[in-house]
Amino acid sequence: MSTSEAQFPTPLDVATSPSLAPASFTASREAFVVELGSALHAAGTPCDHLEDTLTGVADQLGLQAQFFCTPTSLMSGFGDPESQRVVLTRVQPGEPNLVRLDAIDYLAGQVARGKINVAEGRARLRSITSAPRRLTSWIDPIAFGLASATVCVFFQGSAQDIGAAAVLGVLVGAFLLVASARRRLARLMDFASGFFAAAGSVLLAAVIPGIEAKTVMISGLIVLVPGLTLTTAVSELAMRHLVAGTARFTHAIMIFVSIGFGAAIGRQFAPIWPPASDPADPVPSWLIWAALPLSPVALTVLFRAPWKDLPVVLTAAVVAFIGARFGASMLGPELGASIGALALGLFANAWARRAKRPSAIPKIPGLMLLVPGAVGFRSLTAMLEQDTAGGVATAFSMILVAASIVAGLLLAQSAYPSRQPL
Repeated sequence: MSTSEAQFPTPLDVATSPSLAPASFTASREAFVVELGSALHAAGTPCDHLEDTLTGVADQLGLQAQFFCTPTSLMSGFGDPESQRVVLTRVQPGEPNLVRLDAIDYLAGQVARGKINVAEGRARLRSITSAPRRLTSWIDPIAFGLASATVCVFFQGSAQDIGAAAVLGVLVGAFLLVASARRRLARLMDFASGFFAAAGSVLLAAVIPGIEAKTVMISGLIVLVPGLTLTTAVSELAMRHLVAGTARFTHAIMIFVSIGFGAAIGRQFAPIWPPASDPADPVPSWLIWAALPLSPVALTVLFRAPWKDLPVVLTAAVVAFIGARFGASMLGPELGASIGALALGLFANAWARRAKRPSAIPKIPGLMLLVPGAVGFRSLTAMLEQDTAGGVATAFSMILVAASIVAGLLLAQSAYPSRQPL
């Protein structure tokens, strides 16, 4: 055992002999767990999984602890109920950062198993959370453009639509890059993105013949549409995390509304800039299979997945896509999503058990090919166009798809659970 490891008793010693745990060591362990929770939350960990992970780490460290997580807060209670110490941490909902999540998960396992002491674990955790990005920021707009172009292919757009969606995606990504660095502008990010995407698609349709403005607009906004947030909310509700699920569901609806209102205002330019011609013919259906490998590249950048895992992410995307198509042919598009989610969940869990790494690395990018973001956005635009019946029907389809995906993932977890590194 190294000198650094000999500074503190092992978690097993502390758990069996409370007298071996001085107050300073107990406080250090509690502080590590709180910092770990904040780091996992910022990396995009769902509340149900976050609470389970922190409970497991606390047990391994010999701590009596309870946790309560929402999308904007983390409450940690340590000790017996009559003398419990409660720490309230204010957090911001984080986008998935799979590189950081992978590193944090590995570190938590090392500390929980006593491979490194708590003090060193806290230092490494701070180093992980403060590490600079692997890639320069300008790569994000390119990934936005690539994602928009591939989604437009999946929507059976024309060649002109695909090119216009790529341009619009790059512009939206560049705007987000600028807005994220300015607090006042960041608050209007969803609304402004919807406006720019709608106005930009109308303008492109007016100057380039053969463009379908609505298809280009949805493709350009697809990365911002909170389909993954909505699916996570339904998953948390299904796991009986009612406060977190309700809050996240409301947040997803508000993002839909903000983007939708911005798009509705942007589309008011349509009478001023009429389309140059009728929409062109869609691209051949076989092109979908050519575009499918490009989508994981964009998702690897946007979700900060490790580049070494690109083959795994690509395989997960193909498994989810093929599973969803097979399910749609058997059960229809809404219920068929459960087949894609089941196949994706089984693949991700099998990989996680073999690699001893988080299943989120292949699962989250794969889910982006299943989540009902575009369906929800179409529901809102239908309502704004006074098609209330169509909007309500589409909204119901959105909820059904999200529930179907969650059902598939839960079934996969029950049939073949992932083995967490802890």
